[in-house]
Amino acid sequence: MLELFEVFATNQAAVVSPDGEQLLGSPLTTLTDFIARNKTAFV
Repeated sequence: MLELFEVFATNQAAVVSPDGEQLLGSPLTTLTDFIARNKTAFV
């Protein structure tokens, strides 16, 4: 657990990997955009 907390404390979890775009072949959607487009599912 201490190692996991260290990852978050040093901002290493904020690294964005290009793997998703490479696998899907298209840009990924941000969470904000996803929620905006699917707002009715959350209300």
